Amino acid sequence: VIQAPRGDDIAYRRVVWMVNLFRGVVVALLALLVAAGLGLMQWAALVTPDTAYADPRLLLIVVLLGLAELIKSAESIELLHAERTTDFRTMVTAQVLRQAVGTGVTIVWAWLDPGVVALCAGPLVANAAVTLLSYGTLTRGRWHWTWQPSGMLAVAFAGRWLLVSSVLTFMINSFDKVYLASQFDASRLGLYGIAATLGLLAQELVNRISGTVLFPVLSERHRESPATVRRDFYAARRGIELFS
Repeated sequence: VIQAPRGDDIAYRRVVWMVNLFRGVVVALLALLVAAGLGLMQWAALVTPDTAYADPRLLLIVVLLGLAELIKSAESIELLHAERTTDFRTMVTAQVLRQAVGTGVTIVWAWLDPGVVALCAGPLVANAAVTLLSYGTLTRGRWHWTWQPSGMLAVAFAGRWLLVSSVLTFMINSFDKVYLASQFDASRLGLYGIAATLGLLAQELVNRISGTVLFPVLSERHRESPATVRRDFYAARRGIELFS
């Protein structure tokens, strides 16, 4: 939606929305399968005791976060179109709303009922709020189902290398946690997760700026003036690398 020449075509965006919703359904189903598999492994004593994988609370977390991703996948595609058009008001409003609602619900829930469910309640409620408002005050866009198998295949084919790179990036960034969950109990793994989050705050800031500001601007420049993209890219990259 952000980079493609057809990103301003409403029919094209509707197809992308269907692909994204399908992805959310697949993610939610995979989360259920993972939870079921972990449950069977715990029941059969195939996981090492006193590790995160042996913690029964893990099953509920996986299911709830899979549901949160399903809800998020139903957001109006107009939120991504706002990034394409660098509509920063809409972008910032959606991001602030998600963070404020998610953090607020998590804190209040944890205060009333300390436990792991509080960690999942925030993303669930925040994604639901942003999804509902994405069809109202955030974008004011009417929507309806669009079933175009050929268009869906075209969108999926166009993003094949993004899929490969995303999978590899996820494996690289998550391998440590997946492995350490078999060595640490839930408390030690939680401490590691908090430390990793604090240590990567600067990287996350750079990723946000690159993804929500630099990428849409360079995409628009590529469509309107391709000859200047290389110069603008390296000019922006120098500043980001100095900050990093």
